[in-house]
Amino acid sequence: MQLYNELYRVAKLYYPQEGGFCSVIATAVATGSPFGKARSMLYKHGKRVDGHGAYLNLIHKTLGEMGYSVRRLKCSIWQDMGKEPEYKAKTLISIQREFKNRKGTFFVYTNRHVTCIKDGVCEDWSNNEHGRPTKYKVLSVYEVIAND
Repeated sequence: MQLYNELYRVAKLYYPQEGGFCSVIATAVATGSPFGKARSMLYKHGKRVDGHGAYLNLIHKTLGEMGYSVRRLKCSIWQDMGKEPEYKAKTLISIQREFKNRKGTFFVYTNRHVTCIKDGVCEDWSNNEHGRPTKYKVLSVYEVIAND
């Protein structure tokens, strides 16, 4: 599995003109793919534009093509409907704490950003251990599941 720092280094080395590649890094981490393959798959399935991120449906379509499926987790608002929530965190910093001991791969979507948490580790610039925790509001969380 490639870690965020390695993927970021590859991105800056081989694609210096590009930015906004959180979707590429999240896809690479989730699938265990190299940065270039994840980037190519996102381009292939949705005309991803250099320097811009990818939409949720494009990311999920790409994951499907790579042999993965996604399942949306129920957030705390489900509690109001009498259903048990699967997470209660409202910001990136709080979801990192909540998912610290949770096994599996999760995509956390915020406004204009996607973060991958794999086996309790946030593989993103917003990781608390990288010294840049953020209070971006969590919009949705999806579990990424490998198809057998």
